[in-house]
Amino acid sequence: MKIYILTVSFILSLFLTGCVFGPSPEEEISEVLDAIVEKEQGFVDSQEPIKTLEQDEKELFDNIMALSIEEFDEIEVLAEEALENLKQREEQIVIEAESIKEAKKEFEKINEYVGDIEDATLRSHVEEMIEVMYQRYDSHNELIVKYEEAIDLDRELYTMLKDEELVFEDLKEQVEKVNTQYDTTLELNDEFNLITDQYNQLKSDFYEMSGRDEEE
Repeated sequence: MKIYILTVSFILSLFLTGCVFGPSPEEEISEVLDAIVEKEQGFVDSQEPIKTLEQDEKELFDNIMALSIEEFDEIEVLAEEALENLKQREEQIVIEAESIKEAKKEFEKINEYVGDIEDATLRSHVEEMIEVMYQRYDSHNELIVKYEEAIDLDRELYTMLKDEELVFEDLKEQVEKVNTQYDTTLELNDEFNLITDQYNQLKSDFYEMSGRDEEE
């Protein structure tokens, strides 16, 4: 009987020790933040292909504008290349959006640990970090929507350019729509980058305040 009691007491002691010395909320949050970096890798990897495709599309457009109506066959070829370019950009945008979606899903796990942070200053800091990160995700969602709208307008433009009876005024109007839409996306992209900088600073401060190492 004594052996049984001692055994139960030992197991209970191990259980309680595990509860007391398990991962702290700061450790749990750090793990989530590190996981987010991995989740957003698709977003990071898509940036260079998108930039390259945008540059290629601009070159195609400039080449088209340099041609005359007598060179319509060449215009058609270049317009088709531009349409294929748009398709490839859409594929990259899907990768980017899915990556951010998965990262947001991961980030939401932080809410489980905030209330367990004993230090009031650190808890308040994490709450601010959460608020900024949600702003970042909202900003990115709006950016994606507007960027996709810009691609749709681009598609309309290159489809119009394949029409030999295209009226110049209609072309001019469509180009203005495209340019206006991309101006909007640039503004939203600047906003997204600014919020990202704010989040990154808050994240670095969290690691410093909690005495933890930030994953590069």
